[in-house]
Amino acid sequence: MSTLNDIVIFNSNLRTGGNPNACQYNVQQAGSLRGTYEILSFQSSNNLTTVTVGENDKIYWDEGGAVLVATIPQGNYPNQAAVNAAIQTAMNAVSGSSFSNVINSNGTVSWTIAAGTFRWRFGVPQSLNNDSANQLLGVPQQDSLAPAATQDGLYVPTLRSDTEGLLIKLFEDNLLQVRLLNGGEFSFFIPVESDFGENIDYVKRAAFSQTVKFTNSISILNVSLFDIDGNLLPTDTPEYVLTLRRLF
Repeated sequence: MSTLNDIVIFNSNLRTGGNPNACQYNVQQAGSLRGTYEILSFQSSNNLTTVTVGENDKIYWDEGGAVLVATIPQGNYPNQAAVNAAIQTAMNAVSGSSFSNVINSNGTVSWTIAAGTFRWRFGVPQSLNNDSANQLLGVPQQDSLAPAATQDGLYVPTLRSDTEGLLIKLFEDNLLQVRLLNGGEFSFFIPVESDFGENIDYVKRAAFSQTVKFTNSISILNVSLFDIDGNLLPTDTPEYVLTLRRLF
């Protein structure tokens, strides 16, 4: 953490304790925080859960016979290549053959089976389920039109479950020196666009209506990151830089 005039920067790489999802900062080293602050910017790599059990963790396909089902491990995947590797491992564990993938120049992904043909089976009855990972593949939630050795994605994959952004909570242990002016639980909301990006870099001041007030001297400040449902992000959350600006 560092201060420059009315700007306060929380860099998770400089935390005094905890993990990026739940940092502790020694505020006394950076001077007084007294006053009311707004968020100026937030930069990080994408730290939202990519795969969630029961939401987008199942791949359905066939290789000329019965429908096969593979389960992708839940967790954060920092980029398309990482989630593709997890999908490939899960499918190969179930398949009678093996799969490979390539990320095309337009961002779509093509999948190829080593022997024979295959087709996605995200249509009925799988479309009645809410766990299909078709968005991770960039294909509609329906059966492929025909079996083929290669199935091409139709759009750039969406590498997130249904979330609209991040929640940031600033608090001091067991004390009331941090007050939210709207009476809410979380200090700030970071909107995230619907299309996936490897980085989160937002300076959209109009989107941040919340302000936080530090009412007295603080020695240790906690900064925690949550998903839109209020669940604390995992401990392997990427590092971030949060910048606040004092209003008065």
